[in-house]
Amino acid sequence: MKHRLSVLFCLLLLVSCRSVKISDFHTNAPTPEPLPRLALEVHTESFALLFGKELAERILVQNALDPGSYIPNPIGVLAQVGQPVHDVFVLLGNELTDNLVRSDGEQKGKARFKLIYYNRYNSGWGYTIPSILTLGAVNVLALPAGVTSAEVELQMEITDNAGNVLSRYRAPGSGKTKVAMYYGYSGFGAMRKANLLALQSALQSIKLQMAADLPQLQNKLAAVAPVE
Repeated sequence: MKHRLSVLFCLLLLVSCRSVKISDFHTNAPTPEPLPRLALEVHTESFALLFGKELAERILVQNALDPGSYIPNPIGVLAQVGQPVHDVFVLLGNELTDNLVRSDGEQKGKARFKLIYYNRYNSGWGYTIPSILTLGAVNVLALPAGVTSAEVELQMEITDNAGNVLSRYRAPGSGKTKVAMYYGYSGFGAMRKANLLALQSALQSIKLQMAADLPQLQNKLAAVAPVE
């Protein structure tokens, strides 16, 4: 069974044709009234710890399936561990400029993001089991090999330029993506895409929470001394 799973993974890696695109990092859901310009701050440790832990465990599982394999250099491993965290910076930076704040004017505060909870799992075992048993033969006929699901809880804080918290929001989010040949993603690509969808889902909920606070938040930020 382990050998079959390893073969299936390699096959999907070779023939999956979809990849994460620039458009996947953007949404068009602006708040009714953009806030003054805010600097982006990301609690990198929380994202790296939760994303990195999950990726490290996945790499260990792959090595267990093929204990005779060696890694010729660390670049591939570092890219896999670092890429999801890089995705976070791109996504959140775009969210600020696209939907939350004005692009001009003085910086009146910061938008700080922290990952509170993260879970990724295969929610498509009804696809995965026949894929393994047939060594991917059913996937050649366009049956997905699995469904990668991600669940997050995201925290966003609006602070003044000194770091004093003006408002705080938390929201869960979820996303899922098919692992499939031709039209789907590889396992790593599906994980990245599911992460992005989950974070965007949480951000949308946070923006809904913020809507009622916007007038008060605008007044608080207006009183903040700008960055020298």
